[in-house]
Amino acid sequence: MSRIDGLLAILMIGFLIQIAGCESNFDPLQENDQYTYSIYGTLDVHADTQWVRVMPIHGKLIPSKPDSNNTEVTLTRKSTGKTLQLNDSLFVFGGDAYVWNYWTTEKIYPKEEYIVEAVGAEGQKSSVTVTTPSKLPLPLVTYSEEGGEVKVNGSTSEPLVMADVVFHVQEIREFLGDLGPEVKVSISYLDILYEDPNSEDFRLIFNERSAIAGETGYDAFIINKRELHIAAGSNDWPDLTDLSEQEMQLPDVVSNIENGTGVVAGIAKREVPIKNCYDAQDNLMPCEEAKGKEE
Repeated sequence: MSRIDGLLAILMIGFLIQIAGCESNFDPLQENDQYTYSIYGTLDVHADTQWVRVMPIHGKLIPSKPDSNNTEVTLTRKSTGKTLQLNDSLFVFGGDAYVWNYWTTEKIYPKEEYIVEAVGAEGQKSSVTVTTPSKLPLPLVTYSEEGGEVKVNGSTSEPLVMADVVFHVQEIREFLGDLGPEVKVSISYLDILYEDPNSEDFRLIFNERSAIAGETGYDAFIINKRELHIAAGSNDWPDLTDLSEQEMQLPDVVSNIENGTGVVAGIAKREVPIKNCYDAQDNLMPCEEAKGKEE
């Protein structure tokens, strides 16, 4: 699991939902007089929409009534003092498990400090100050269709926290004479990505066919879509490398929230197709991102 995967796993509360399904009365913070809100999310300088999950800390891990919690969540850009209120959206995960996610389409600028603050009806609040990284230049991808080799070259002034490749794959079922259902395969290459200590350059080389075969066990398959997800984090990005998902939930292990628990971090994330792209002179060039990302 890459470091950003760990943070986003918490944001989507997959682990929490599993606990709630087994023990609806689980009490994570008995006699809590220290934490007001649980806050998880990222501020992405390349995204068109920002999402932050904000939940009051109750006796139950997952509240069962989707009533408004009367929480106001604001985002402040410190350099200008501009403050805006985030929109709220209720996310339901089956049964009676739900969370409140807050969002905005406000542009997030690189190398800036932002304050995310959650305030309750009685004035109780939690907050976090987030520093965003520089923009991440689009990497150059070189793809060999015949051999399945992929080369990625790029540069960044901040540490890389994600280097995932997402494949949409169908097994060729020769014994049935057809194709299996499409499955999504996500592989992290952060551990083998090379960052040059003498420059800001990085590179990654892997073979897609052997990687997919190793993940799925398929002997033959077709790839319908291949995409690189790569991200740089700000210097205060939490190091989640050696932590399990359970350890990430503990309020005193990984948290940068004042009067609360959770993590909000700044990132610069790129999602680019794995293919060869060319300019007007037929020279290789970085491919454009999928729609929904900002330059």
